[in-house]
Amino acid sequence: VYHNRDITKQELRLILEHSDVRNRAIYLMLYESGMRPDTLVKLRFKHLKSDFSANRVPMKIELTEDILKCRVSDRWTFIGEEGFDALKRYLTTRLPLQDDDYVFVRERPKGGRLQPGATSQAFNKIVLKLGLAESAGKGKPKPLRLYCLKKAFRKFMIAEEAYKEFWMGRSGQGGDQITGAAIHYVSRDIEFHRKLYSEGYVHLRLNPPKGDSETIARLLQEKTLLERRVQQLE
Repeated sequence: VYHNRDITKQELRLILEHSDVRNRAIYLMLYESGMRPDTLVKLRFKHLKSDFSANRVPMKIELTEDILKCRVSDRWTFIGEEGFDALKRYLTTRLPLQDDDYVFVRERPKGGRLQPGATSQAFNKIVLKLGLAESAGKGKPKPLRLYCLKKAFRKFMIAEEAYKEFWMGRSGQGGDQITGAAIHYVSRDIEFHRKLYSEGYVHLRLNPPKGDSETIARLLQEKTLLERRVQQLE
């Protein structure tokens, strides 16, 4: 049994800085949705078309039974602002897409379906290049690998466990009887899910919202002006 370690937000930021446009979108989507890599590469435009076209964030991704593992029933998950921005940047050069077009495709030969192994190899190369993990030997996975992004989603997303299992496309049966029973009572109200995800995304996101930074800068400026006025009055 090989154990992959937790990836830190700082490590993920560093990996994203050294990733191309496509892989940056892939890594952020895996991190923000909890999807398996083999599920992500099966995504077609129809699975996210509605919210993507409407620029709606959190963006809902349909997880149909045919792309999920272990015959899990239809689900959905979401990505937040950072994942959506990365995805939009990647797809800009490929739009318009048809419903059955794959979201992520190979560059060579151009347009073919992307394989999860290729995505994993690209991630491993960056990890080794940055010195974030060393090779564990021939045939042995490194402690920091692509699957760690799914693990990070579970760690940083703050929400009830049953809802996280639902978004991750898991059955909830993996030896956890409490979660396995609870997942059958998860609400099927999409907007309720969106609200829960949005609340938990505050803890998941890698960088502070742009609006918050601007607001803080404005308030600091106002604070300085008020302090000067107080000094003048005194």
